[in-house]
Amino acid sequence: MMYSSYFQLALILGIFKSGFFFGQELSSVSGTVVVAASGQQIPYASLGIKKQLIGIVTNEDGKFELKLPADSENDTLVVIAFGYEHSKTAINSIRGHMILSLISAPIQLQEVDVIPLSPEQHIRMAMRKTAQNYPSASFESLAYYREKLLENKEFIKMDEGIFKTFCPNYLDTVKNQDQLLLYRTAENTKAVSFMSKESKKNSNDEKDGEKVEGKHVDLDLTSSFGGPEEIFKSSRINPKTSSFLDTLQLHDYRYSFAASGYEDFMVIEFNSKGKVDHVRESGRIFIDRGSFAIVKIEENGDFIIPILIRPVLFLYGLGIENPSFVKHVEFQQVKGKWYPSYIHYSINLNLTRRHLFSRNEHALFEIEQIYAVNRLIVDNPKTIDSEKRFQSSKKMKDQLFNDENLNWETVNIIQR
Repeated sequence: MMYSSYFQLALILGIFKSGFFFGQELSSVSGTVVVAASGQQIPYASLGIKKQLIGIVTNEDGKFELKLPADSENDTLVVIAFGYEHSKTAINSIRGHMILSLISAPIQLQEVDVIPLSPEQHIRMAMRKTAQNYPSASFESLAYYREKLLENKEFIKMDEGIFKTFCPNYLDTVKNQDQLLLYRTAENTKAVSFMSKESKKNSNDEKDGEKVEGKHVDLDLTSSFGGPEEIFKSSRINPKTSSFLDTLQLHDYRYSFAASGYEDFMVIEFNSKGKVDHVRESGRIFIDRGSFAIVKIEENGDFIIPILIRPVLFLYGLGIENPSFVKHVEFQQVKGKWYPSYIHYSINLNLTRRHLFSRNEHALFEIEQIYAVNRLIVDNPKTIDSEKRFQSSKKMKDQLFNDENLNWETVNIIQR
């Protein structure tokens, strides 16, 4: 299949979405990517230097800072975002903080006579072709990783890292090998305040040898969220973890073609008819027209608290609203196979602790994980020494093995 200029550029820039570069004099540009018609910020748009294969992703507010090698003066800054025409800016014309405006892509009306397959048939075809479209051979990658926790908009933790990963087989469930090359954590964070008084009281009672009456819950939301291995799992095209891709459960969802499409891929919208596996969700699936590969998934919804668990929560005096989630997964193509490129997963959790004689406690927890692949190595990937492999059960700061001699000043990251 002949790809449009948009897709050709996406494939090139995707390989180094938040690229590394060493031993070069650096300058930087910063700015915001917005919609031309409305000025609304565009989150997670890809920016890259065309000839250097260096790039980054905008943050949730559309903001970015891109470090430039000295020899990029005569190069071009390119911006790509799904649903918008890509833009090009000569680097030697950049002055100060930039506002990069993207124009919405032309709408293509979907006609029945040009789409002989139904949305469900597209999904069935995509699932049949997973072995053809995704890598079964091992590969290696470098990626930027971040996990963040907020309580009532206050930072509790934010850990960042640069990981090297060896993936034995993307199509299999075999565990990846990860190595932490760079690590840092946000300063001036606060302790979790929800139920902190009760936890302190129970701790003091136990120290004094007193019997603690009633029930209490030890709430620990500050431990690791599983590291890159856990979020990487969510990128696998697997009906066991994505019910809307399970050909045996298609009847549980409503599928339709999106009102607007793109030249190179079909966009299918889905909504669960009710709760499916304790989840009520909706989203969009982007399928490449030529290969039937799923190249992007946008998903959001609510986790439904099972009825049997609610009485248990009541006994502990806890109330939990159905937690909401958002998940985005993007892929990039290298040598005919599609590899994970960018993964964003977030959960909002409302908790209430009920008290008989005092005011109830309320807390909104926001949990986020980001995994952005910077570089792929598909030829002769190397395994990671067992003593350097990251373990999610241990603290990140205690597992740092920077044998690539990286430093934060020479890598592009997604802005906080």
